[in-house]
Amino acid sequence: MPASVEGHHRSGRTVKNVLMLSYHFYPFNHIATQRVAKMAKFLPKYGWNPLIVCPRWTRENCEFFDPNMVSAFEDSNVVGAIEYRCCLSGGLIRRMLSKCSVTMDPRILAVSALRYFARSLEKYPPELYYGVIRFLRRFLQTHHVDCIWATAPGPMAHAVAHWANRTFGIPWVADFRDIYDQKGLPEYERAKSYLRKIEPRIVSSSSAIVTVSEHLKKILQARYDSPVCIIPNGFDPSDYQESNAFIRQDWKVFSIAYTGKIIFPLRDPSPLFEALEVLISRRQIDSSKIRVCFYGTQADGTVEALLSRFPNLNGIVEVRARIPLAESVKIQKGACILLHLAHGGEKGIMTGKIFEYLGARRPILCIPGDHDCVDALLTQTNAGAICHNTEETAAQLLRWYKEWQNTGSVSYQGREEEIMKYSRQEQARQLARLLDESIVDPKEPK
Repeated sequence: MPASVEGHHRSGRTVKNVLMLSYHFYPFNHIATQRVAKMAKFLPKYGWNPLIVCPRWTRENCEFFDPNMVSAFEDSNVVGAIEYRCCLSGGLIRRMLSKCSVTMDPRILAVSALRYFARSLEKYPPELYYGVIRFLRRFLQTHHVDCIWATAPGPMAHAVAHWANRTFGIPWVADFRDIYDQKGLPEYERAKSYLRKIEPRIVSSSSAIVTVSEHLKKILQARYDSPVCIIPNGFDPSDYQESNAFIRQDWKVFSIAYTGKIIFPLRDPSPLFEALEVLISRRQIDSSKIRVCFYGTQADGTVEALLSRFPNLNGIVEVRARIPLAESVKIQKGACILLHLAHGGEKGIMTGKIFEYLGARRPILCIPGDHDCVDALLTQTNAGAICHNTEETAAQLLRWYKEWQNTGSVSYQGREEEIMKYSRQEQARQLARLLDESIVDPKEPK
């Protein structure tokens, strides 16, 4: 157990402890990992000692295991790394059937199964939920925790925090990176109607709620009595300062980079492809001088399927595998332009990727805009251009391409003072203040 945990008993405490519950953490290479890890990095500056409880991710149980993150895990204040086999296929159905008699009235069987299904979803994944509970029963007997911060989506962290509040009276803050109402959460598609029914009972015990955008805040405010505040995703400047990745030789071509997954059709690169097709056919750009690279989209085949409609883009657009975070930073800093695919038909979606792009300090091409929070962010920071259709995209690309032809680069016009409002340290400061408020006047356990 890390030495920083010791000495924080109920008597003689000198700092405040926050228990951080998350499904994602190092060495899981996921954008959600960064939200937890960076909050934990900077919270001590504001009087809070993070105590992290998360799964123990390995090559065997993590699809996106990043060996480069193992040292970051070891250096973090993880007090409980829960063993997790992640082998759930068929387990839920078997457990449901084992609870029901085969001679039972079918109506009773159906109701019982639905109730059991809902309870199981509340504790999903059950192997991890009960592992965390077993750990905390011991840990909280000997270590004082002033407040809990539990982050979602996925019900496990919130359900554990609700249990700890009821069992030990610890106030907690519910963090929503996403909510079940929004589109593009395929892993919860079949279950999210159940989860929406379960969620109010769990979250009602929280002292406060955090989310990432104004639209999501309004939805949660209408749903719950707890105060709701916005702490968006962000970037850690040190990740970019440590990278010697500003590779000017990459600018021998006009390069456009996209790092992340594509949730089609919510994130649709077709307007970019259409714009490039137009510019090439008009001979306004030289096809040998432009490259578009998608990193992290290789597995789903979406980009390849779309490209079949654009024969002029053969050899221009490349689709590559998912890459480690450090490599992603290098790619972002070395690109002329960074592509962001906004959810054009959905409000409130502030992905972590747009903030990574802010950290890279390269111009952002946002397609098609969202007439909401992403458009507002880019307008506030002046970090890029919002193009709502093929014509606007083609015109903006041609402007940047001509600048690159004339100067060998594309200038960055971002407003530094506005960009730094989205640093991870600033967000940790906001979270620390919220944690302070939660322990001054916490809700009574329900």
